[in-house]
Amino acid sequence: MATGNIYLLRCELTTWDVNHSFNTHWVDTNGASEGTGAQQLAAAAQNNLTPSLRAILSDDTVVEAWYAIRVKGGPENPGLRQINDGKGTDIGAAYPPNSCLVCSFIGEDPQLKRAGRIYIGGVPKSKIQAGKFDATYLSGVVKTWTDKLKMSLTEGTNAYNIVVYRTVDNGMPMATPIGVPPDACVAQPVVYSQRRRNSKSRGLSAIE
Repeated sequence: MATGNIYLLRCELTTWDVNHSFNTHWVDTNGASEGTGAQQLAAAAQNNLTPSLRAILSDDTVVEAWYAIRVKGGPENPGLRQINDGKGTDIGAAYPPNSCLVCSFIGEDPQLKRAGRIYIGGVPKSKIQAGKFDATYLSGVVKTWTDKLKMSLTEGTNAYNIVVYRTVDNGMPMATPIGVPPDACVAQPVVYSQRRRNSKSRGLSAIE
């Protein structure tokens, strides 16, 4: 059994024919079958995360696929689920895909030295004024999305919980990376750019 294995889950999106993505990390909590854990996580994301993600995106943006690989626990076949109908459901133009909604993973665990973050492009232009997101947008569909991220993803009898994948300690690579469970996922009220540094441009949740 594979309890404790950690998986990277990447969401691939397209806005105006520009490809972009964001990553999250998930830990297997109850022993996914060896060799199929990544495939089951991708399926769980397709079924559980796609609807609420589409709701926060402009219809100029398409959720293309969920891709999962195991990053801790040994080699395993990757998982890929392509989305047949992944178009965003908010009618209207998208903001440029390098300008993002940032979701921060926060908590009191001392191992979580700073928040993990994901950067999501393709958000609706109509929901942004003076560099800030509309409050109703944040408290409605965005809150539903961040709540989904904190729930267990299930596929069959297997379950996965989100973690912040920590690979560095005091500026040095950790011999054994760890997954730290956050207490909450909070959307930031201001628009962020992906161009600050390379890790942010890929929306990595591996931090510190």
